[in-house]
Order: sequence, then structure tokens, then C-alpha cells
Amino acid sequence: MILLHDLLFLKSVIPVYADTPAAVPKTANATSDSLAKELLLVKYVKLGAFPKLCSILGGAGEGSAHDLAFSMLLSMSTMPEVAQLVADRDEMRSIAKVITSSTSSTGLEAMLIIARLSVRHVPCQQDAVREGVVPALVQLMQGGSDEERCHAARVLAILGQHASTHQIILDAGAFSASLKILRERGHQRVINNIVPAQLLTTAQPAEVWEAAHAIYNSALAAGLSGAAASSAAAAGVAAAVAEGGRPEQQGPSMPHLTYSSHSSAAPAAQKPASAAADSSCGSNPDAGASNAGAPVGPAIVLEQAAGVVCMLSHNLENHFRMVGEGAVPLLVSLLHKDTLTKTMSYTLASLLMLAVGETRHAAVISRAGAVPGLVAIASDAAMQPNNREMAAALLAVLCRNQDVQEELVQSGGILGLARLITDGSDSGRCYGCEALSQLTAASSARCRQVLRAGVLGPLKVMLQPTSSSQSVMWASTLLQVLSREPSCLEEIACTPGMVSLIPDILSKNPRLQPAAASSGATSASTQGSSSSSTGSQGTSYGAAGTAVIPEVDPA
Repeated sequence: MILLHDLLFLKSVIPVYADTPAAVPKTANATSDSLAKELLLVKYVKLGAFPKLCSILGGAGEGSAHDLAFSMLLSMSTMPEVAQLVADRDEMRSIAKVITSSTSSTGLEAMLIIARLSVRHVPCQQDAVREGVVPALVQLMQGGSDEERCHAARVLAILGQHASTHQIILDAGAFSASLKILRERGHQRVINNIVPAQLLTTAQPAEVWEAAHAIYNSALAAGLSGAAASSAAAAGVAAAVAEGGRPEQQGPSMPHLTYSSHSSAAPAAQKPASAAADSSCGSNPDAGASNAGAPVGPAIVLEQAAGVVCMLSHNLENHFRMVGEGAVPLLVSLLHKDTLTKTMSYTLASLLMLAVGETRHAAVISRAGAVPGLVAIASDAAMQPNNREMAAALLAVLCRNQDVQEELVQSGGILGLARLITDGSDSGRCYGCEALSQLTAASSARCRQVLRAGVLGPLKVMLQPTSSSQSVMWASTLLQVLSREPSCLEEIACTPGMVSLIPDILSKNPRLQPAAASSGATSASTQGSSSSSTGSQGTSYGAAGTAVIPEVDPA
């Protein structure tokens, strides 16, 4: 129930808030009017408006009072001054109460307000967690609608921006709920590869996809290995289609799932869900609130769940638990071209931080089959540059192990990394050079393969005076390794413009030392069992992963 004094308060502020320009001196432009309204909102908060508006928001009904309260709270939540006031006055409990005790639509509105207040503001994050919103959010992730799961995961990722909240979030089951979503909505690459192409001509693609997805997850739940589950899914779908029936009608082992492949459903899902994805993708947060109840695509739910995993992976103390609960195979299953860009960023950042933090975790990632997918991402010019950089950085960490080096070569890694050095970003080129340095450090044959891949031209560009110190350092490092092979040294010498660079390549040029020192050494725990001589010059991989943080755009 909306309390009488809350209604009286709202009645007293409506004329002023709704007609702010009349309450302040007339201004010559909209910017001044907007500033005046912001100052007025801050004044309202100082007078105790925030808990009263939250009480109205959580009250029964969705009339004009509710709409105005939500509008004011939404405007307030974008202002850093308001976030600080709410934290100082211990008023987060007012909006937290709305999430834990209100209807679905009102809960979505409250989640958006909490997300806006908490983003980049640690006291609000800690207050929201202390007031008990985490169990309610986890419950929505476990059993809510797609829209509720999407918003709940987004808020949890934001509340996890500070490590002090991680233990409560983990204990409430948020990580397990996120893995469940990854398990339900992931495995696209595996399933897409095991369904024979001819089946798509005899049945609806979405039906084939749903059937394969259901069989695959059922097999995993029964304890089968990934390969056995793949075979079971392929056989089941083939049998169903051969009998002429619809795949999802072939018995209890093939339940109907409202899920389809990214290639057919993602564009449609992104359009109605663009507002719902605003928090992590930098869109307008108001759009998500104004379209409460609009459909949210499964791909967006997957994206938000990956965001929770990514945020928890920022804390080294969580890594053993994350790996122990099976996060790595689920994340690796998302390393394919049909994964949405933001989901891919969260996935790569999570895997990168796990690998950098512990050598054994890097081994788990490589055994889970990550190398081919990483090569494909790093070499694809259509991929987002940041994702290509993280894929190459992860390859540089993984290939410190000799066994992974063999797999990387067999997966086309030399050509893929050479392509990255040719058309990648500055950071991507550096990571590519480091990975190739690891590969070629103990193999003359690989040195010759790298030269045949056409890296000399790009390396020459990286050595130009206008290049960054990192580019110069890593191009020189790779050339130093390659020049140890006599035939490679001869080819380098015959390359126009390279002769003048050879003395610098063969000797440790003092002008390169500051660049090497500024790159920062990789933690000793990530050195692995490689004979490479470049390990001591490791790149600061953490910067690539920690830059990926789910958040709400406060603008």
C-alpha cells in the first residue's frame, strides 16, 4: 500500500519537478535547464525523497503516481551525487525492498535503478548486497523469465565489481546459476558441427537445432563425455529426420526447447532485446525500463550470464572454485564465430584471467579444446579487435606448454597468427609476435614456416620509428628468434630494408630495454613448462582481461 504521507509528498513535488524551468530562472539553452533539474533532484534526495519514491514504486498499482516515481528515481540514479547520498544515508534498503517483495514488472524497474546507482560506486554495491538483493536475483536467474534472468544477471555482474561482494554472491548460488544458463544456451559450436548438413533440407533448422541441443544436454547430464554426447545427438537427430517426424516429437528424450541457432535467431533477438542489453552494451538504460515485458532473446541471456562469470573471474580467489565447478568446458564451447561479440569478450576475458592466474588452469583450458577456436578468432579480421587481442594473448599463455605448441601448429596457428600480425591492432600484433616467439624458440622447422607465412613485411612495419615501444620490442624479439636459424637469417637479410636492422636484431639494442622493462613481467606462476627463451619478457596479459567489465552507461 502507498502510504498517505508518501502521496502527500509526491503531490508536493510533482508541480515543481514536472515544470522545473518555471521553478528556476529562464535559461538560454537546454543544458542549463537540465542542470537545474539535476540540482533540484539532488535537493529532493537531501530532503528524504528517495525512500518515499521507492515506497511508491513498490506500492500496489501502476498508475500515474507509480510512473512518476519511477521516472524520478531513474533520473536520480544516473547522478554520482545521488549515489553518494543514498549510500551515506543508508537508503539502498528502500530500493532493495522493492526487488525482494514486488511484482515482476516493478522488480525489473527496481533492478535497473540499483544497477545505475551501483555502477562504479562501491558503497552502493556493498549496501545492496548487505540488504539481501543477491538471493532474490539468483532466484530470478534460476526460475524467472528470460527477461528477468537477463536483468538479474546484469545486476549481479555489476554488484560483483568489487571483490568484497564475491563470497556472498558465490554462496548465494549465482555462479552455479550462471553455469546452468551457459549449459542450456551454450554448446552451439559442438551441436552445429554434429548435425549433418543434409538434415537442414529435410526439416526446419530450428527443430533440428532444438533436438540436437536437448539430446546433447541430456547425455551430458547422464554422465557421458562430450564426444559421446555429440555422437548421441547426431544419431538421434538423424534417426528422427529419417522417420519423417518432427525432431522434438520423437519422445521424452527430445523435449521441445524454445531455442534456435544464432545464425537465424540472433539478429531477431538483438533487435527487441537491444534495450534490455543496455547495461552491458552501453545502450540507453531508459529504453530497457520503458519496454518492461518486451521479449529478451536467449542469446542476450547467455551474454549476461557470461558477464557474471567474467566479473567473478577478476578475483584470483575464485578461480579454483570456478574451474572445479566446470566453467572451463562451458566457456570453451562459446569460442566460435556465431557467439555474440559481447559474450565472446566476457568468455575470452574469463579464460585469459584463469590461465594467467594458475598454470594448471591453463592446462585445463587447452585440454578442453580451446586452441582451434582461439586460432579462428585471432585470425578473423571480422572479429572485434579486442577479442582478437585476447585470443592471441591466451594463445601466448597456453603455448608455453610444448604439447599445446604442437596442437597450435596443427590447428593452423602459424598462419592465423601471421594474419593477425598483418591486419590486427597494435596490441594484437604484439600478442601474435609473442605467441610465434614461443612456437619457434626450439624449432627450426617452425621458424621456416613462420617466414613462409609472410611475417617479414608486417614486422618491418612494426619496427618503424613511428611504432609503439611494445611493437618494436616484440617485433625485434620474434626476429631475434627467427634469425637463429641460418636459412631464416639469410632470408631476413635479403628482405629490402632489413639489412640495416640486423645488428639491432642480433644484439640486445639498449634502446629496446626501456620498452622491455615497461611491458611488465608475467607472473612466475604462468611460465609453464616451455623451453622458450622469451618467457621473461611476458606481456601484461591482465590488462587485456580486466578491461572487460559489465556495466551500465550512466549517460
